[in-house]
Amino acid sequence: MKLRVRYELPDENGETRRERNTRFNADSPIITIEDTIQYLWDWFWEMSDSRSSGMNGPNPISHQDLMAWCQFSGNILLREEWRILTAMDNTYREAIAIENKEQAERQKEKTGK
Repeated sequence: MKLRVRYELPDENGETRRERNTRFNADSPIITIEDTIQYLWDWFWEMSDSRSSGMNGPNPISHQDLMAWCQFSGNILLREEWRILTAMDNTYREAIAIENKEQAERQKEKTGK
C-alpha cells in the first residue's frame, strides 16, 4: 500500500515518482500482489476510487460505503475480508498523510516559507 502511494500517486506537478524515476533512469520497486489476495486489492481500489476527500486527504471508507459497494457490485464480503479492507484503508490514509506532509515540507523548502 505504501509503495503504491509513494510511487503511483501524482505530485503537485501531476507526475508520479515512478515516472520521475524513469525519466532519470532510476529504479522503482515493482508492486506485486499474490494471486490469492489480488481480489481484495482490486476491491479496495474500486471502493477507494469513489471515496470523498476532505482538507486532510481521503476520508475513511465507511461501513455504509462498504455496504453500498456490496449492493452495487453484487459481491458478498466475509467478516475477515471486511477487516482486511478496513486495515488496508487505514494504511492507505496513513501513507497519504505521510506523503502529504513530505510534499508540504518540500514545498516549504522550495519557497522558503
